[in-house]
Amino acid sequence: MRWIATLCVLLSFMLLLNNPAWAQAPAVKSQTAPSFTRVTAEQIEPTDSLPADEKDKEDRSTQEAATADLTTQTSQPETSASVGSGVEVEIGSSYDFLNNGFDDWREYYLSISKRFTDGKGIYGSFRQARLFALNDQELLIGFQSPLSPRWSGLVEASMSPSHRVLAKWSLYGQLKRTIGENWGVQFGLGHTEYSDARFNTGALTVERNWERYRAAYTLSANQLPGAGTGASHLAQVNHYYGDGSSVVLSAAFGQEVDNLGPVGTIRTDVRGFSVGGRHWFLTRWAITYQAGLYRQGDFFTRQSIRLGLRHRF
Repeated sequence: MRWIATLCVLLSFMLLLNNPAWAQAPAVKSQTAPSFTRVTAEQIEPTDSLPADEKDKEDRSTQEAATADLTTQTSQPETSASVGSGVEVEIGSSYDFLNNGFDDWREYYLSISKRFTDGKGIYGSFRQARLFALNDQELLIGFQSPLSPRWSGLVEASMSPSHRVLAKWSLYGQLKRTIGENWGVQFGLGHTEYSDARFNTGALTVERNWERYRAAYTLSANQLPGAGTGASHLAQVNHYYGDGSSVVLSAAFGQEVDNLGPVGTIRTDVRGFSVGGRHWFLTRWAITYQAGLYRQGDFFTRQSIRLGLRHRF
């Protein structure tokens, strides 16, 4: 825990330094380490606006969907709608149908993001969730910035004042390195604490961009005290079209640590598939969406749908 906190503090200090080279650096998008039963918005709908998505847990889909404009993994082709965007606000909700006698989930969220001309960005979100018949709230804030022409960094923190199912707090730090014109590598470390457990997460992503497409693979490892280390895998293909619109297909499998409400915080085998994206139907208005099917070990299968409305100021 201490070494993760130290890394994030050092990264925050680096991000806040006034480095003149940043003004010349491209805005390199980042993403928190993925949850694989609930694919994050960064994973669902990478767009050019800076943007947020589970860092270390599956419960963050709508929250990350809300902040998708500040933590996307990659740059999309420049368009008139995506260049020079400043403040963006999104509201939305999601509903998840669970079987095997588990109560359905529903969430509502509000997010705001600000992108600066030098490639830096700040974002935050609030969400109200009802998971396993328990009400929870969560706040998130993050900051990302270019560090050099080929390096970018991100620091993100979240907390839940209720933390009945959601994490009490989490901290995540990430570095991204662009390689050549079409390749990128991301390294991330995080720590998450629930009411009954705590665990560390590490993630490695390799991505390639060409024309209006992107393909990426993420390997995520989680360490739960007393239960060893588990790994998850995520594959994605993105297509960008029009002025800032995008669609993405995601497939994932592996082991993940989650709080399953009445079951507690445990590691389970997970599998999931989703399709999502963002469609700008007017210059300043967009619809965001996601639909997915996820299996949480032998506990339940979850069918998820999310819709959001985004406005650019």
